[in-house]
Amino acid sequence: LSPRTQKSVLEVLKPMFKFALQNKMIKEVPTTFINVKIPNQKKIVTNATELFKRVHQGIITLYKDDPFYQALFLFGFTGRRKSEILNLRWENIDFTKDYYWITNTKNNDNQRYPLPSNIKTLLEQFKEIQGLVFPSPTTGKTIQNIDRQMRHLKAHTGIDNLSLHYMRNILVSMLSEQQIEAITMSGILGHKDVNTINKYLSINHFKSGTEGLKTIDKIIDVEVE
Repeated sequence: LSPRTQKSVLEVLKPMFKFALQNKMIKEVPTTFINVKIPNQKKIVTNATELFKRVHQGIITLYKDDPFYQALFLFGFTGRRKSEILNLRWENIDFTKDYYWITNTKNNDNQRYPLPSNIKTLLEQFKEIQGLVFPSPTTGKTIQNIDRQMRHLKAHTGIDNLSLHYMRNILVSMLSEQQIEAITMSGILGHKDVNTINKYLSINHFKSGTEGLKTIDKIIDVEVE
């Protein structure tokens, strides 16, 4: 098993063994001295603000005549995970109040985020009443992968390691360069807590998303000018 999977298994086993020990079903916990070190997979982003503008410009130019994929990739630049984008449904978008809900998140809760005006304009070009916002063009079901479209975007921007997940890294690194607080960035990405700070603060995903979008708009406006 991979180190990450090993750690997940141990997280399940340790409480079970502890319960068994407390109830005298076993004499010792066999997982006590088992520790799994997960390799550091953090992707370092340098010159994040310039990189953010470069990727954003790449998306809107490559897919200038394709609102479907332009909106899909721009959602990646609001901090959304790939699964959240591909499973987003029309009934979870409020075009009147300009927000959308992410349901069944990685953290098993519902999160509300502001709907960016540029993405709203794109969505209105292929808007439906219900169903998936980004269904597969062939099956109508959830898209299994966007590898081909991502390869085109990589070639267009010249960024070989670009992915939807890496866009999240670029986004928060850019926001950090703009002096945005960690608690706000965590809210934008949909994290449930920011280490121990969550003991004292409740994350407002909508407020964090709104503050993040204001900063994004400033960066984009500078680029346009």
